[in-house]
Amino acid sequence: MCAVRLADASNLRESGLADLPLRAPDGHMFPLGRVATLTPVTGQPEISRDNLQPMVAVTARIENRGMGAAVADVQKVLAQSGMLPPGVSYELGAFISSNNSPLRA
Repeated sequence: MCAVRLADASNLRESGLADLPLRAPDGHMFPLGRVATLTPVTGQPEISRDNLQPMVAVTARIENRGMGAAVADVQKVLAQSGMLPPGVSYELGAFISSNNSPLRA
């Protein structure tokens, strides 16, 4: 899971999330919808917050590689200057399905 905090997270809709701009390692920008399948989940409306800040949780499946290598790649990309706009922060975590215990990266 990758949690992304955006200043306008409470106003973000599914179409806006698919259009969320990401920066590739080579610097070009592309929308999240190009590399992720967004699946709406029904349930109680809820605004997720972390330390009183609106939060959007983004999850991904890692296949055919180790979690440590995948986390290192994500951290390397996100650490690049200008990768995240001002006011946006992130926190990486993981969920292991074999024993359902959360991990922090």
